[in-house]
Amino acid sequence: MCGCERNLPLTPWDLMARLLNFLVAEDNENDRFFLESAFVEAGVQAVLTFVCDGEDVIEYLGGGVRFSDRCQFPYPDLLLLDMRMRRCDGFDVLKWMRGRAATRWMPVIVLSSSSLEKDVKLALDLGANSYLQKPVSSAKLVEMARAIGAFWAGHNVFPGCAR
Repeated sequence: MCGCERNLPLTPWDLMARLLNFLVAEDNENDRFFLESAFVEAGVQAVLTFVCDGEDVIEYLGGGVRFSDRCQFPYPDLLLLDMRMRRCDGFDVLKWMRGRAATRWMPVIVLSSSSLEKDVKLALDLGANSYLQKPVSSAKLVEMARAIGAFWAGHNVFPGCAR
């Protein structure tokens, strides 16, 4: 049993007993490496699953053919979303997610190199829960990963995983 078959809401105690699943949409291989390293160094107790672009996010969340096995590809508790990706960008992903009942309330943290006010406002208007600018130093990236883990894996209460 992979943890999602019971179709009951998870309690905070259930969440403490399992690792959270973070889906990470990042098209830059170096950024993926440094982000994963930062989460490990920060000691965040979460599984990071990486996809390369917005179309992969939509296929993953929609349970498309490549990601239909939810034991192998568990439904994420949170999405870390790069905004500037090829094929389908983060803005389009947010529009798609917030238009569907199954993904409407999933927490989304935008992680972007852009700090343009128009990008921040648009992402938040489209339903992002927060907008973080990618740090340029590895120490700041670890600090950011630690903060994400402390809040989302340590304090936030997630709804049940039944899909």
